[in-house]
Amino acid sequence: MEKPKTIKMAVKALWITVGLGILNVALEMIFPGLGALSLIAHGPFSLELIIGIMSILVTWAFLIWMIIKIRSGRNWARIVYTVVLGVGTAMALLGAASFSLSSLLSVSGGLELAMWVLQFYALYLIWTKPGSEWFRRRR
Repeated sequence: MEKPKTIKMAVKALWITVGLGILNVALEMIFPGLGALSLIAHGPFSLELIIGIMSILVTWAFLIWMIIKIRSGRNWARIVYTVVLGVGTAMALLGAASFSLSSLLSVSGGLELAMWVLQFYALYLIWTKPGSEWFRRRR
């Protein structure tokens, strides 16, 4: 069975998420006060900044690997991605108590919201027909 258009759309949405994430981190590093990874606030070689960047790189590597495996029809990747997104969303919602409306309306907050929407859109596409049927047939 040929890869459905919805799977291709889901994969594109996930690649856009990676691009927005890279843009978001770059903006946070360049502009002080925009985010936790500001070079000005921490200096270029602070332990906090290095750990933050390393955790982001590991997260991106994992996301890119998941995108590649989802694109190739690996059902386990679809399941793992769903669990990871669910846990990440729960953690973000638990941290939302300290989140203000002004931070959501910031450039960084807007990019994070767009990434979240795109990821859930991709999740919807890979779990509904015809995408779900394609994954089942690929087993």
